[in-house]
Amino acid sequence: MSTLALSVLQGFRARSPWAAALVAALLSPVAGFLFLGCGWWSVAYGVAWFMPAWVAGAASYFGWTALEGETASVVFLAAIVVLGTCHCYVAAKRWPRDGKRAWYSRWYVLTPVFVVFLIAAPIFKALVYGYYAIPSRSMVPTIEKGDRVIVAMFAYGYTHHHLPGRIPGVAFGFLLQEPRRGDVVVYKLSTDNPTDYIGRIVGLPGDVIQLRDSVLFINRQPEPRFPDGWVPTDDPKGAPLRRYTEVFPEGSRHQIAEVTENSPYDTTPEFVVPAGGYFMLGDNRDRSRDSRFSNEHGPVPRADILGKAVLILWNDEEDWFKYVPIR
Repeated sequence: MSTLALSVLQGFRARSPWAAALVAALLSPVAGFLFLGCGWWSVAYGVAWFMPAWVAGAASYFGWTALEGETASVVFLAAIVVLGTCHCYVAAKRWPRDGKRAWYSRWYVLTPVFVVFLIAAPIFKALVYGYYAIPSRSMVPTIEKGDRVIVAMFAYGYTHHHLPGRIPGVAFGFLLQEPRRGDVVVYKLSTDNPTDYIGRIVGLPGDVIQLRDSVLFINRQPEPRFPDGWVPTDDPKGAPLRRYTEVFPEGSRHQIAEVTENSPYDTTPEFVVPAGGYFMLGDNRDRSRDSRFSNEHGPVPRADILGKAVLILWNDEEDWFKYVPIR
């Protein structure tokens, strides 16, 4: 065995500060303090780990201002990991080297914890917070190509789409909440179940939706929009996109982008949103395949909505953290 391998193994056996910090960073502070034999700290971090989901879920259920709450909870989880990692490092420095080790800090306890973590990670992604890469510019200027987006999977309850694999003929839903107009959501299409889509809800069940010269009409009333500068394009031969701030009837505001006001789908027939359905549009109106394309997309049933996009965490193309709330 090499000198480096022996040094690493000795570091873990001795519960060195760097080993404790590594366990906390990779497996959560809960595992880090189990590794050190600090049971009560492990319990405290375990409770704190799930607090954001409980708070954000309550916010969604009771109709509080859930967007800010969900976004804050993602940041809170990241802060727990950073704080817990630093705390483990400091605690390991004070750990009694010759003291009796707690039974739950032994390898035969930590190994099952590691296995449970590997099993729990995809469950957490499916039921609590998902992590999605955005491969297109359909949601510019809100979401850029290459952005990594955090999605609150519990925001609207759970359906069969939250299961790891789709079981043919099985459909269900529980703890269901109705999405709001203006929410940016991740959803499925019945014509393309393996693919996850993202879009903004502009039409609720029973609404009449139409675009006229790129202006959105909801229930035959034009929605106000105001010029708000320009958006760079990734096409070297293309002109910048015109940016607008669009206002919904409920008062929420968001930004959209237009290449031109006379593209083929900038003027549409009237669409009546069916019961239980939601009409989706991309914020980049001339570069989005959305509910306007009735043959391949159309309104999205409630059961096909997976969750609410709440935070842009990272951009793959620019390699930098963003931490931008999605509105």
